[in-house]
Amino acid sequence: MGTNSVLPESSATARLRLDSWKEIASYLRRDIRTVQLWEKNEALPVHRHVHMARASVYAYSIELDAWGTSRRSSAMRATNSLDPQPALPNSERVSPAVETVLSKLLRSKKYSRIAYAAAVAYSLVLIAALAAITNRLRVSITPHLSQQALVQSATAASQPVLAVLPFQDLSHRTSKDYLADGLTNDLTTEIGRSNKLRVISSRSATRFKNTQIPLEQIASSLHANLLLEGAVAYSGKQMHVTVQLIDAQSERSLWAGSYKRTFNNAMSIEDNVLSAQEDVADEAAAAVIEHLTGDASEAVHPTRPTDPDVRMAYLMGRYFWNKRDQASLHTALEYFEQAIKKDAAYAPAYSGIADCYILWGPSDPRQTFPQAKAAALKAVELDPTSAEAYTSLALITSSLDWDFAKAEGQFQKAIQLNPSYAVAHQWYGLMLGDLGKTDRSINEIKQAVQLDPLSPMIGSELAMAYARAGRYQEAVSKLQQMLAMNPDFVPAHLDLSIVYESMREYGKAQAERTSYARLTGDSVALQSQLVSQEWAAGKKDEARRIVQSLRERSGDNRLGNFRMAQNYMRIGDKEDALACLEQSYKDHSWLMITLLVEPTFASIHNDQHFQSLVQRVGLQ
Repeated sequence: MGTNSVLPESSATARLRLDSWKEIASYLRRDIRTVQLWEKNEALPVHRHVHMARASVYAYSIELDAWGTSRRSSAMRATNSLDPQPALPNSERVSPAVETVLSKLLRSKKYSRIAYAAAVAYSLVLIAALAAITNRLRVSITPHLSQQALVQSATAASQPVLAVLPFQDLSHRTSKDYLADGLTNDLTTEIGRSNKLRVISSRSATRFKNTQIPLEQIASSLHANLLLEGAVAYSGKQMHVTVQLIDAQSERSLWAGSYKRTFNNAMSIEDNVLSAQEDVADEAAAAVIEHLTGDASEAVHPTRPTDPDVRMAYLMGRYFWNKRDQASLHTALEYFEQAIKKDAAYAPAYSGIADCYILWGPSDPRQTFPQAKAAALKAVELDPTSAEAYTSLALITSSLDWDFAKAEGQFQKAIQLNPSYAVAHQWYGLMLGDLGKTDRSINEIKQAVQLDPLSPMIGSELAMAYARAGRYQEAVSKLQQMLAMNPDFVPAHLDLSIVYESMREYGKAQAERTSYARLTGDSVALQSQLVSQEWAAGKKDEARRIVQSLRERSGDNRLGNFRMAQNYMRIGDKEDALACLEQSYKDHSWLMITLLVEPTFASIHNDQHFQSLVQRVGLQ
């Protein structure tokens, strides 16, 4: 079972291992004898390592913080119930004179809540004066504040935005980091289901794994005002997870939870951890949601138990899927299929398969998208609460079925299930952009950026949404920002070349296409951009020659009929462009859904053949 409480102390140093009674006592600012008595009488979490006839002690600061949390929470509850002798939190930071005044008042059974509040207010003034005179640390006394008041004080400036930081593995098993990562991802997903919180994507939060960057700086980078950090420690007998909720601005801890699970000795440590992770994540997520929203109905519901081997295969699949290159996608698919072989009813693995085929989709949609659709439908059937499954299905419904109304409903369902799932907002925004709904597209992708602020892909897609709205300078600025952070980010080079071409800045467009070709080996993209440049410079014969050479390379999977139609339009060849678009329609190319927003076709929007294509695709 978990224990949780309000923690009004700072936790900036909650990542340390303390390896002696002296270090533990120093951390707690007490003498060794007091700390040893706490361990004996009050369950202070101290561990022992026995070797031969000798034993040593050690403790984790994050566990000591959680223990202190429970202790102070008991004192706070006693105060709120008018206990005759409640303990004062933070008393070690209060001057003796102030502590004496408050202690006398609290011992009296005749004082009223109003009198107590007045005394606290007076004490705060006195504390502030003493602090100003002596230049000591700031002082706060909060026994009269409720949990709700503490949370409101932490998030009053804006909507609660929570980032789940990568969990620390205190067992020092670096080769098994993915065990702690799995817990981080589970908490992010489960808390994200609440419609009263915004939760930052684990893709952005993972950037801060194994760093010593100050919490305030991490929160600023993620645009979060609340942080959830924790640690996992496990041995042959038990797993212990400690979680803390922190107000990012003050680094004041608002809540802490501690969760223990006893292992099955017949299973390996890895299998025990994998079996317990989802259960712990469900319980911790429910506690965090209830604490922040005050609504128990917002708490998540436990998922069904998962075989450790199945969960391991899924975690490895997602690890490789996030790499996004072709080789990694093949490896990810193998892991997802391995999970299904062991458990044919494991919905997340079907969603992973769908996402693999979606990323392959543009190369051959007639083969990959139907497989993606089948996997997504199976995921939804097995788990109707999966935002990931509905998001995958929605993209397929728009790109394969060209049923945009139905796809919109599926995207909205995904967002309803998990408002913090960045990919749902991202792909929904892309579809809206393809349909020419530029303002809504920008707003939706902006929400994705807020949820996954360090994702270069989402940032680039926001830039292209700006470009479609004719806001070219904003698009250029955003793409340059992406490239400043990652000069080798391929999509940004290609997108920037497209924006420059739309602005008729062909020299800059050529430079970006050159960078793109260098990084990808895609000479087709470079040749296509040259068509516009040569045509604009009056070298029309040279432009036509390039288009002809590209036509001869039509078997290249980077150059389908839709791309050839664009090249024909660049040299004013309307008839050949329409012929290529007709063939692209027969090929069921997913690019056909961009007909109305692709700028190279703007001059033929009123053409009867073009309008026929628009209607057959289902565009308005």
